[in-house]
Amino acid sequence: MITPRQQFIGEMRGALDDAFADWLQEKGDQPQITGRAIIELVDVETKEIKQREVQENLIVDQGRTYIQKNIQNDSPVDPAYIVTSDSATAVGASDVTVNATVLLGKSATKSRPANTTCRFAVTYSSSESNGTIRSVAIANAANGTLMFSRLVLSSAVTKDSSSELNVQYDLTITW
Repeated sequence: MITPRQQFIGEMRGALDDAFADWLQEKGDQPQITGRAIIELVDVETKEIKQREVQENLIVDQGRTYIQKNIQNDSPVDPAYIVTSDSATAVGASDVTVNATVLLGKSATKSRPANTTCRFAVTYSSSESNGTIRSVAIANAANGTLMFSRLVLSSAVTKDSSSELNVQYDLTITW
């Protein structure tokens, strides 16, 4: 049974959401959500960076929906994993899962380096995610389903037991 207080809070939340949407429309501003990843292949022994790539992309439609639902606390979906894949297929706005063979999805450490940025970070050890990595994604599951964002690397990363892979992936909201 919903109490009068709960009903009032629900109605106020809906009114505030509508008012905020109206305000944004009047202002003509639309929030942009972007992804930016730094991928570094590091020699295990020397700790020298063998390959480094910095790349930006937009969040897929499903990811944008999840972010909206998370803000509204409406069946939240937690982007918990960074997933590596051998897929070089271009990212499409309607993608919902990581393409091709998932090499490894690993639970990411999350932080907030700026007020508008959520950072996901993971290090794949010398025994993890070995193979040819062509894309990196953020997803709710280690198998790449419930994907928020994915980017295709401009140069494939060939990882083997002589290296570690550091992935730092930022999701940023701007106006």
